[in-house]
Amino acid sequence: FILSGHLRRLADFAGTDGSILRKGACQTALGLTGVPYLWGGRSLSGDCADDPDARRSRDDRGSFARGLDCSGLVNLVFMVNGIDPPRNAHDQWLWGGAAEAGDLEAGDLVFLSKGDPPGHMDHVMIYSGGDDLIESPETGQVVRRTTFSERLGSPLERFICSGRRAGESRVEFGRPCPLWQL
Repeated sequence: FILSGHLRRLADFAGTDGSILRKGACQTALGLTGVPYLWGGRSLSGDCADDPDARRSRDDRGSFARGLDCSGLVNLVFMVNGIDPPRNAHDQWLWGGAAEAGDLEAGDLVFLSKGDPPGHMDHVMIYSGGDDLIESPETGQVVRRTTFSERLGSPLERFICSGRRAGESRVEFGRPCPLWQL
């Protein structure tokens, strides 16, 4: 849950190649490390009575729960930086443009799908450069910085083309809209 006054306009900071937006998205995501995972969550405050996600999610004390799921993290990170992405991982996949592992730039998205071919994206992470990813992994964990090697069992170089497998999941890469247009 964020206030509209905290949103920035894309034209104010995107730069001609989107580098400022990419840097802002990664910095925002890193600033959210430690926030608890909450399925369906995209709220940073436990007292957000106006947030539909918070209203549905109460903790064991009856207070409004706070936390982010994977797509809620992506949604919030880009909203703070002036872009309004879809809410769930599969729609975020459809919203953006395709990218290849060798062409990834910080701020691009990494998707996991247990379907083959990828009919539905189950998880999304933010690529932050090098071998690094930022994700909200699952219940009981927090938003964290991790690496391709830690999360997927191999470094980024192994995933030279989209569609490679990591365990039971297929790995796909995407460029957030409107970054694929820059």
